[in-house]
Amino acid sequence: MQGYTKLEDISNEELALRLLDESCKRKEAEQKLEEQQPKVEFYDVAVVSDDDYLMEEAAKIIEERGYGRNNLMKLLRDWKIFGKNNRPSQKFIENGCFRYKLTPHKGYVNGVSLTTAKGIEYIIKRLKKLNDSKSK
Repeated sequence: MQGYTKLEDISNEELALRLLDESCKRKEAEQKLEEQQPKVEFYDVAVVSDDDYLMEEAAKIIEERGYGRNNLMKLLRDWKIFGKNNRPSQKFIENGCFRYKLTPHKGYVNGVSLTTAKGIEYIIKRLKKLNDSKSK
């Protein structure tokens, strides 16, 4: 058997050290999972939802990554997802990431950019790639 050591070939001290090491690794992993649980639950609720989100709401979901509403809108313009008028490009509307909804307001018709759960997931993935490339 390759990679295995017979129990009788290990000293009590070495066995105790291995068990202690494994125990520490397990506790660290459990602690990390416990810390991340609220984030995972929130992400699951946001991404599984069929609802559309105002950009302010999307920014709150993404905010923990350092982007508020204004920075998020600027980032989307920089990525050419939104135009200068903060309207999503047709490509991203057609692929289901964003919507543009016309709403009446005080006798006028205003356009509102909305993001879907798919759009939030897309933004989070792009931000992760951006942050990963910056850390290298």
